[in-house]
Parts: sequence; structure tokens; C-alpha cells
Amino acid sequence: GIAEGLSYLHSKHIAHCDLKSANVFLSSSDSPLLADFGLSRFVESDETILYTHADDSLGGPRWSAPELFESSQFTVETDVWAFGMILYELLIHKLPFFRQKSSIQVMRRIILGNLPDWPTEESSAELADSSVRRTLRDLCEKCWSTIPSGRPDMQEISETLASIDDALLSSSSGDGGN
Repeated sequence: GIAEGLSYLHSKHIAHCDLKSANVFLSSSDSPLLADFGLSRFVESDETILYTHADDSLGGPRWSAPELFESSQFTVETDVWAFGMILYELLIHKLPFFRQKSSIQVMRRIILGNLPDWPTEESSAELADSSVRRTLRDLCEKCWSTIPSGRPDMQEISETLASIDDALLSSSSGDGGN
């Protein structure tokens, strides 16, 4: 999936630098594929990629980590922030910061440390298993740590998602697959 693809890129010291849902496609077998590597860069472990404000290549602000607005420094941790936003979209079927209509409103919320709003009511689009939903929500929020070094790495995220898959598979096989 997306997490495994990013984990592979990061293991090769490559930051995607433009991760957002519009840059994820589905193959004919419904496997997610990362796209648009035009901004991707090779980075050493502690290296950052500096974009100038004149460079309009930061992708959509809805997926941008706060450090991009404050210092324009991109690391693999900013990919992790964006991954959390994509996971959020998959969970609630809405864009991050869906209540904010303009990019400036979104940027202001992110800079002020406000996270995307979670729906207050359960919807049919949300997962039925509340423990899985809570685990995924917690994972999103870990990805959104305002301190980049406080975010999980993509390998840890991949392992968390694999354990959720395993738990769901074992629970569905325990009731005859229903």
C-alpha cells in the first residue's frame, strides 16, 4: 500500500515531497500506487530540503506539515504528516480541514497547531469496529505531531497497519468469514 511504498522510498533516503491524495492512483487490481515524483529528492538522514516561498511546489496546504509554512524545510517526516492526512481522508471520506474553504484558512489552522476535525457523529462511511477506528485515529494524530521527530517513521506505520489487517482477518475468520 501507500505506507509500504513510502517506507521503501524513505529506506532509500528519498522524500516524496508532494504527497497528497491526488498523487495516489489505483492499479487495475486496486493496489495504491504513488505518483508525481517530480518534487522527490534524495536526502540523508538529517538533511532537509529547502524550498523558497517563491517556489510554488509545496503541494496542497491541506497535506502540508507546519514546518513547511514556518521554514520551508522538507524532510521524510513531512511525508509522514501528509500520509496521516491521506489516512484521515480514507477514514472519513472528506478532505483534511474540510470546513476551511480557502488555503489561507487551512494554513492558519495548521500553523496555530489545530488538527483536522473528526466527525462527531458516526457515519456509514466509518469503520464499524470502534477499536480499529480508535487505533487508526491515534495513528493519524501521531503522524500530525507538531514536532517532526515525534512522528512515527513509515516502517512503524506499515507495521501498525499490518497488525490491524491481521487482527481484522483473524476476527473475520473466527466467525466463518462473515
